[in-house]
Amino acid sequence: DLELTGLHTDTGRVIEVCIERVRGGVVEARVASLVRPEPFVVGNAHVHGINPGDLAGAPPFSALADSIVAALSGAIFVAHAAWHDVDFLAAELGRIGVPFAVPHYVDTLSLSRRAFALKSHSLVSLCRSLEIPHDRADRAEADVAAMRAVFERILGVLRPATARDLWHVRV
Repeated sequence: DLELTGLHTDTGRVIEVCIERVRGGVVEARVASLVRPEPFVVGNAHVHGINPGDLAGAPPFSALADSIVAALSGAIFVAHAAWHDVDFLAAELGRIGVPFAVPHYVDTLSLSRRAFALKSHSLVSLCRSLEIPHDRADRAEADVAAMRAVFERILGVLRPATARDLWHVRV
């Protein structure tokens, strides 16, 4: 999960990241950090609560890039509204000259629409409906923990035989 200064990849920047590489329920790699945006612009504090002072001592995205790429390389990318995170990761890595592509990803937003007949499929609404604890919405680490729990519930409903079964789910 990423927290951002804005919604557009050309002007928005990543200000918080949490990536967990999980296999069989075991976290094999983890990158979790606030990120000092370059240039130093901060926005959407009303959403995520991250203020300029919080970012002053944070590393720039370039300092985290190797760990991010290592955690994601060869993995199946799973996120809520995954296209958004994929686009922002590609933009941030592109700005520092690191090529990055995610040919396939699993989107828990699309999957939740297939699995659950609910009025809203935002992560907060899903957690509320599925009684999954989510105490700090719009913060990367809390959102990753919540998304993992939602994903487990989705897998229980959809029962895919392989990850490929999930790549093609569209509502």
